[in-house]
Amino acid sequence: GTLFQEFPPVQTLNVLAPELAYLVHDILRDAAARRSEPGDVDPLELERPSAGKLGQADGGRQVWAVGYTPQRLALAWLGTPPESEARLQPRAAGGLWRAAIQSAVAELPAADWNAPPGVVTLDVCDPSGLLPTADCPNVVSEIFLSGSEPQAVDTLYRGVRINRETGRLATVFTPPGLVDEQVFLVAPPEARAWAQAAGLPQPPEDYDAI
Repeated sequence: GTLFQEFPPVQTLNVLAPELAYLVHDILRDAAARRSEPGDVDPLELERPSAGKLGQADGGRQVWAVGYTPQRLALAWLGTPPESEARLQPRAAGGLWRAAIQSAVAELPAADWNAPPGVVTLDVCDPSGLLPTADCPNVVSEIFLSGSEPQAVDTLYRGVRINRETGRLATVFTPPGLVDEQVFLVAPPEARAWAQAAGLPQPPEDYDAI
């Protein structure tokens, strides 16, 4: 209840268009993207709309967490002396941030952000970001600046007809009873090495000899 420091009247200047700021904000509020593995606990995730970022500097001697709700913003920082060999984890700052922001909004109703004009929401195929086809197994909702939304359809996921006995591409001579339709994520040439390293199955290249 004691005033620590009184600031002069705030003057503001917009340096970023609201729609561009909202795109950055949409990234910062993506809790799933902040998890390194499924099931990870995200210290920046609250039981109300929020956004934030963990970070570190000086080889882990300094860690920080900054985040916000529509009503409040909080930042937590931890650091060690320059001579210390100790290294900190950003999650430690995240825990402090979570405690601070929860205290700050405890008496406030949960609120969410409204998208500004010039932003549209569209369903796209993940991971290409293009319009989904019937073969796309993972459709997600993304936001775009008006006029920049994708116009082309996804080309990564493709349905392929395969002879289940030979494992080769089916032809017009393959008995229909042996043909299975399978969907593959067909990586472009520049991403083939990544697809192999990720263990993504690729369609066969040889055609049925029947």
